[in-house]
Formats: sequence, structure tokens, C-alpha cells
Amino acid sequence: MELTGLGLVSHVKSGNKLAISLPFNEPPLLEPDLLANLLSPLPPLTGAPFELDVAPGRTIVSCPVSMPKGPARGELSSFNLYFVVASNAARRSGNWHATATRVASALRHEQEERGYLEQQLALLAALREDVAPANTATAPALWVAMQARSLLARELQQLYAGLRGAGGWVDLRINGWSRLCVGAAAPVRMREQPQRSKLRPYQTLLVTRDLSELPTIASASLLRLLELCNPLKSFQDLTLLVELPLDELLRLADHCVSWGIARVVDTLTRNNVYKLSSTANRDVDFAQLDEEFAQTGSRFELCHLLAAFSAPKALGKHLDAVEKKLHRGFIDAVIWLLGRELISQVMTHIYQVADMNQSDDARLLSPFFKGEHAFSEIMWLQQLRRQELLELLSPGRGEGSLVLTSHAE
Repeated sequence: MELTGLGLVSHVKSGNKLAISLPFNEPPLLEPDLLANLLSPLPPLTGAPFELDVAPGRTIVSCPVSMPKGPARGELSSFNLYFVVASNAARRSGNWHATATRVASALRHEQEERGYLEQQLALLAALREDVAPANTATAPALWVAMQARSLLARELQQLYAGLRGAGGWVDLRINGWSRLCVGAAAPVRMREQPQRSKLRPYQTLLVTRDLSELPTIASASLLRLLELCNPLKSFQDLTLLVELPLDELLRLADHCVSWGIARVVDTLTRNNVYKLSSTANRDVDFAQLDEEFAQTGSRFELCHLLAAFSAPKALGKHLDAVEKKLHRGFIDAVIWLLGRELISQVMTHIYQVADMNQSDDARLLSPFFKGEHAFSEIMWLQQLRRQELLELLSPGRGEGSLVLTSHAE
């Protein structure tokens, strides 16, 4: 069994606290205060995958979350929901990271919308003081009280039991509202995975026409999707905002594309590479475009932006060359350029051009070495982070048997 534990750490004004640790009848792998401090990283390290080897054969996998300042934050400045997994599952840690990220996103959403997490954490802390005798934090009476009075405790127990079950999947609602269907089973190979849609969870919608042009039969769910979609939020992220299962959301996105009201693009990240579109110089009235762009109030000049994208470059490198206070404005300008197809994303594909000495991991990836799948799609299908995939490809690239090529979509 890969999953051996689950817990939640919070950081409030009074300090770092281990709010809950499952299974409840066993002590955590480390002393609670030490574990809480180790799993409360500084804000620059939040919002990204986190791993910590805590015992022989045991690794903590999580995605710590920092709450933005504002009314929704309250006294809760950060939290970290973590999984304890067998270290031999490290090869598939991307699965657990993805699951931790989705659960954390749901908790953050409910905190921002309803103050749910802070309220539940305060309740759990009060129960510890009222019910548990000194130095017996794992007392059965305390767990009974938590299960009876805390919705969060019941949800985390359901999550833990479901992920340890035979199927390794669980379908629940956080705070009885945000639906969460997650699993951390081994990645399903492409040939085994049925797809209702060609759209991928890491992609998103880019609205290209006025919403008043929508067909009169458009549903309320579709309108809500179009109102909330954002090139910075993936379809997976949007499931929480739109409150729809992923399959249903992708079906609505397909409708948007077929009606010509939106395009599907990869969610904007620093690793995305863009260049001037090959059609940008054809039948384009640049004077009119310049006037339209000026009306957006951007602090950038259209001609300078087009010149910047004359050669392929990662979005992160563009942002590094811009003052931090102008980052959001630059991203808005990139979205504007994408919407008018003045720039396009450069995709990376992998070709095997000679026999190679394959490791077991590389052998699993060999079906993707035919140039038919973009880098981002391989990462999703195999539940790998970019750096993990690059490391797996490194031997083949070094011996010349693998070639990475790039071209605009």
C-alpha cells in the first residue's frame, strides 16, 4: 500500500499547528510540533510540489498553500495538506503531488468563499483542549468527538480511506459544496485511457468573441464557464470555480469551440514558449490593431511586443526582462496577442532517431518518441513534472538517439 498517512498543518498567529494526522490511532512519524514546523515553508516555497523524507521508506508529499492577504485570510496565513507515501512510490510522486494540489485547491476555495477552513481548524483546536487529556492527543474519545462535530475531520477520513481503497479513488464534496474526484493510482497508459474529449485538463479556454453572440440555447453552466474562464486557470482549476465535474466542463468547452466563441490553449505558464505567428504579416491592418491595443490601456507598445516575440522564447524569460510591477500587464498583453492569433505557442516533440540503451522508465515512454505528442501532453499522460521528464530523456539525448524538435501549433 503506497499511502500510509495523511495530515493537515496550519499556520496561524499562534504558530504552526498539526491539526489532524491519520490514521488517528497511530502517532505521527515525527513529534507534532517538529512536523508542523517542517511542513510550514516560507511563502516563496508555497504553491509548488513539496517532498520530505521523514523515515526509512516513508516520504511526505504535499503542496503547501499561502493565503493571500484580505478578509478571506483571517488568522490563517498558510496550510499544508500532506500525504505520507512509501518511498518506492517516488517514481510516481507526480500523482500524489497532483492529488495534494487538487485537495489543497478545494480547501483554499472554500476558505476564500466561506471561511470554512479557519472555522474547522478552530473547532478541532477547541476539541483538543476540551476532550483530550494531557499528552494523549490520540485518545479515542478525541477522535470520536472530531468525527461527530467536525465536517473537515469526516472529509479527510473519507479521503484517506478512499485513496487507500481497492480503486484508489474517492469522490466527495468539501464543505458539502466543492466536488472533488481524485485518485493517485499508477498513471494510466495512453492506449488504456478512454477519452470523451480531445481536450486535456491542463488546457483552458481563450474567449475570442463577444458573449452576446452566444446561441440563445446556451445553458447557465456554459455562461458561467465563459464568465469565469481565464487563460491562467486550467480546466482542472475551473472545475472548482464552475462547480462542475471535469467531464461535463470539457463537454461545454467543446461546444464553445464548435460555436467559434473560444479557442483551446495551454494554460499560461512560465515554461510556455511563444513566437510571432506565421500569419501575423498577412492581411493584417496594423494601424487598426495598434488603435485597438491602445484602448486596452496597456503600458506596452504593440510594435515592441511583436518585436519581442519575433524569436521563440519562454514566457518566463520575457517576464524576467520586465519590472515585477508590470508582470500582470505583460501577461494581459500576451493574452490579447493570443486572442488575435498574432503569436502562437511553440510545442516540443520527441523523436527517436536511433536505437538507445533504455532504462525501464524510458522504455515506458518509448511510445511517445514518434513526434506525435507534445511535451505537455506526455507530462500529463505520465503524471511527470517537467524536470522529471527531462531527466528521463537526458541519457537518450546525450547519446544522440533522441531528438527534441519545436514548432508552432
